[in-house]
Amino acid sequence: MIIDLNTDYSRKKTAICLGNFDGMHRGHQQLMNRVIEKAKEKSMASSILLFTQHTQNTLKNADLPILTDLKDKINASKAMDICFILEFDDEIRQKKGEEFISYLKKKTNFVDLFVGEDYRFGKNASSRVDDLKKLQIPFDFKLHTMEEYKVGGIPVRSTNIRRALDGGNILFANLLLGRDYAMKGKVVHGRGRGRSLGFPTANLETNYYIPSTGVYRTLCIVEGKQYRAMTSIGTNKTFLEKELKIESYLMDFHGDLYGKEIKIIFKEYLRQNVKFKSKEALIQQLNKDLQSWK
Repeated sequence: MIIDLNTDYSRKKTAICLGNFDGMHRGHQQLMNRVIEKAKEKSMASSILLFTQHTQNTLKNADLPILTDLKDKINASKAMDICFILEFDDEIRQKKGEEFISYLKKKTNFVDLFVGEDYRFGKNASSRVDDLKKLQIPFDFKLHTMEEYKVGGIPVRSTNIRRALDGGNILFANLLLGRDYAMKGKVVHGRGRGRSLGFPTANLETNYYIPSTGVYRTLCIVEGKQYRAMTSIGTNKTFLEKELKIESYLMDFHGDLYGKEIKIIFKEYLRQNVKFKSKEALIQQLNKDLQSWK
């Protein structure tokens, strides 16, 4: 169930988890699982609060690339009984820590509150977990904090996932995420260079976090159908182009993709982008790349 807190509220008592949830990674998943367990134990509704936009984008008046959009987060929260949606507008942004908790208490009817140990909230993100502890008695709730989740001794954080993507380490990024990294976007017109080589590509325009330059083995989702694909991120060095592009060649796809939204799922990093001596040498390498799917 989705409840928009800008217009509605919960009639049920809830256990709720709070956070930015960018990436919906394994740490976030662990937090949600704890909420679900507590909700079952107390016969309450499990819930999560999702802002309609990344709070950092609003605070910094920026358009920072994302790991997950709101739709991704909602899909990843399907195991929760209630998904609360809230616009991070000026009214919410200006609430001090206690005011924000008071607002949430009235709107979400939470009894148990779950956060990560580094959770920050309130105006200018100035309130911390110690402040939450002091609010338990006044607002009649129980606070639960979760230690940072680690994989192989590495903290599962959105920043570490971005670092892995920056290094082209897709396998490690996927390990921290607990799923394959994916980004969505609209197919836009390119130079048509791939078509002239016999490898027509879909050029993606996206606000998702872009992995390191290179060639990747990927899957592409178009209108609910999945295609094996090869995705190149970078400049076309062979033809001396300087513009960064995200180009995907979809195997066994026939049709027009312009203007459509596609989803690229990253499976494996294959190689760096290099400058080839000739068009024929590039075509030969592209054919070799395709063998990774066979």
